[in-house]
Amino acid sequence: MARIKTLTSVGGLLLAGALSGQTLDPYFSGQYTLANLGGVPGTPGSLSGLIFDPQNPDFLFVGVNSNLPEGALHRIQVARDATGRIVGFSGRSVQRSIAPQIDGGLCVAPNGVLFYACYPTNEIGQITPQSVGPLKTSRLGAVGIDDSIGAIRFVPPGFPGAGRMKLVSYTSGQWYDVQTQRDGTNAGTWDFVGSQEVTASTITGGAGSFFYVDRALPRFDRPSILMSEFDFRSVSAFEVNAEGDPIVSTRRPFLRDFLGVQGGTVDPVTGDFVFSSMITNQILLVSRPTSSIRLSGTVTLQDYQRDPKDNIVSVQFRRVSDGALFETQSVRLLQGGALQVATGLLGDFDVRVKASRWLSKTVRVRLTSGTSIGHAFDLMNGDVNGDNTVNTADFLKVRAAFGSRSGDGNWNASADLNGDGTVGVQDFLIVRKNFGRSGS
Repeated sequence: MARIKTLTSVGGLLLAGALSGQTLDPYFSGQYTLANLGGVPGTPGSLSGLIFDPQNPDFLFVGVNSNLPEGALHRIQVARDATGRIVGFSGRSVQRSIAPQIDGGLCVAPNGVLFYACYPTNEIGQITPQSVGPLKTSRLGAVGIDDSIGAIRFVPPGFPGAGRMKLVSYTSGQWYDVQTQRDGTNAGTWDFVGSQEVTASTITGGAGSFFYVDRALPRFDRPSILMSEFDFRSVSAFEVNAEGDPIVSTRRPFLRDFLGVQGGTVDPVTGDFVFSSMITNQILLVSRPTSSIRLSGTVTLQDYQRDPKDNIVSVQFRRVSDGALFETQSVRLLQGGALQVATGLLGDFDVRVKASRWLSKTVRVRLTSGTSIGHAFDLMNGDVNGDNTVNTADFLKVRAAFGSRSGDGNWNASADLNGDGTVGVQDFLIVRKNFGRSGS
């Protein structure tokens, strides 16, 4: 018989009080701290999946009305302190999209499409950046997944099995490796073309969500995941194998006594962990250790008419000795393109900086205690489609948006390469100047 998620009540009243019983397992408690961020203003309750907006890490997507036909995806701004750490929410959430039956599984495909797990209908819904509802909903029974899923995730770069899609059933705990491909439509949605059950990775405890954990963090010496276990009222860590699948024998509790734990994600700005409760409708923040090293420098966005301030760049740290990716952060540029990155890493690293529309630039740095200063990242413009190369595909994107401005039907902000608010001749000239170039 399939298990059904239920809201726990005491004396007939829904538990909606503060998160008060959670504790970090002693193995982790000396390295991490807990903070209750409270409820999400403007949401109707029954929180499910969480993920940060890939276009702006100061906004959080939150699933609401979990497992119901009235399910939806809300978007809310987070409030940060001077170090970038989340301290609460700003304003009230607004509905981003309807998302019937949304569960804890929520992730972003490589092309920016949002995938969400549907429980108990055993489906995956797909929401594009432009849509206000699922443009496509796929039944997973067609690819051999019979029990209703709870959690989904694409394996991120730098982890074993990078780029592959992983899925785990809430009802049975079965873990799957799923084959996906673009369906060829202009919407950018995906087809599910096959699956393989990984029997050795069957998870008990009622998987709500999971995410991969930076192995540079204390107590995570090997590539790992953190799994929200609804039935066990816990979050547990598992090491993963060479395919990105959990090694069940390595399970170690991370958070205990977490009633209704459902969604989980990583803050791309600080690396902190964020979890939701379906029952208490509140958000828990688990903070990583305060970084003791700061990398500073300047990012130049070539051919850009505006100040680089507030542009978001991706910063990757790859160890020189073996090329292993240790850390990725999303960082907001300061006035004049000033870059400030906090990290706990030590040693020699290739630091790669990439901004939307610009080619990446990699600089080799030595990180020691204190501050590593004076690094210059000069980024070439013209990468409209984000593949880190300026080529015909970028030219065609500019041509399709030519003459447009915000609000026009063919407007494409990524094609406005010089940032003047329109797509015009100057944007074509930028593509021509850097045609054939690739990022380092």
